[in-house]
Amino acid sequence: MTDEHLPPTQTSIDWDALLRTLEWDDDERRSADALTRLSIRAAQYAELTRFDLQSQNDTTICVTFRLGTERYAVSTDWVRGVQAIGKITRVPGAPDYYPGVVNMRGRIITVFDLRRFFNLEINDELPQELVQIEIGDLNLGMLADHIEGVEQILDDEIQPIDILFARGITSDRLVILDLEKMAKDARL
Repeated sequence: MTDEHLPPTQTSIDWDALLRTLEWDDDERRSADALTRLSIRAAQYAELTRFDLQSQNDTTICVTFRLGTERYAVSTDWVRGVQAIGKITRVPGAPDYYPGVVNMRGRIITVFDLRRFFNLEINDELPQELVQIEIGDLNLGMLADHIEGVEQILDDEIQPIDILFARGITSDRLVILDLEKMAKDARL
């Protein structure tokens, strides 16, 4: 067999270097991940039971978070986790609203910056928390300055608002995002 018929040689991957880059080899990082998982479990145990939810079916349960001076909420139907972030690994050629990727519990998650996506005022500091959402094939970590918690919002309290990707707003200026509509946007 001649050389032109041989498959190209594969380069070996330095797994240790990759794990260090994604900060997966760091004991402090693993401890923070364990604490985050325990916090999420505690919040899940504190949530209403299925029976309680059936009796209050005119409500939306949301994860609320701050981004800049604004408060946002996303339905827990789409939330897969929350986490503080460490290092974001940049991806060359990605749009500016995708600042990079992070390792979230062993999975590589694309980081999504709502501030840039919505053309909001941006300061120099990158938010340090993520809300991981999953809608069909779309799996993103949305940046947040501070994840406030889980709230039950009466659907009657949500007033329609003429903002793209917003389901509505409450009287205390909490913007409820419409992630299903957002996921259909060609830019994502």
